[in-house]
Amino acid sequence: MKYIFSVFLTVLVLASCGDETIEVDGTVSGKEYFPIAEGREWVYSSDSIVYDENVGIIDTLTGFIRERITEVEGDGAFVIERSFKKNEEDPWEVSDIWSGRVENTRAIRTEENLSFIKLIFPPSLNKSWDGNALFDQNVEIVIAGEPLRPYQGWDYQITAVDGNYNNEMISTDDVIDVLQVDEESFIDRRYSLERFARDIGMVEKRLMLLECQCTAVPETVPWEEKAEKGVILTQRLISYQ
Repeated sequence: MKYIFSVFLTVLVLASCGDETIEVDGTVSGKEYFPIAEGREWVYSSDSIVYDENVGIIDTLTGFIRERITEVEGDGAFVIERSFKKNEEDPWEVSDIWSGRVENTRAIRTEENLSFIKLIFPPSLNKSWDGNALFDQNVEIVIAGEPLRPYQGWDYQITAVDGNYNNEMISTDDVIDVLQVDEESFIDRRYSLERFARDIGMVEKRLMLLECQCTAVPETVPWEEKAEKGVILTQRLISYQ
């Protein structure tokens, strides 16, 4: 009887361990995909297209975005100074001050007063979460003077954990993909993907928030051609420290 109870208890313990969060030195693993430290810096090439339903495409902008952590608190809160320049030889001009925090099981970035849960720890394939849980998903944003409500129905999911990222300046493996939304209807297109590399952070971002009143337009027409309002944005990491 004691033997049977001992075996039963062992099975219970092993079954419980199968669902445990892996910890390293008392902290949840996976934070290496979202590293923060004062002075860390990332520079991205940036391409954006902004649409307006009154005049069509109103702005196509290529340039560079720099994100620099200027302050880190003991509780994991941090401050990001974002700068932009159009050409490599231009001086950086500060455009935004963002913030965020890294908690035990999640990483949060506050961008334009909206707090996004970018990652959860530890990251694993197919894990999903409500990344927009910290704000009203009916919030309205304005792009080129046009209102959009782009954040309804987002469902963050890790769709890859062993990808790679390569360009002329950077080559790295062990990249995880976080698909935040991928939805399409006759009148709107919502797509957002962010990619994170171990010990580096975000290496790539692809975003499409588009709308049109174009039910008569064939579905085969690309959204880049039929969009009436919204934005397309691509960021790719070219240097970091």
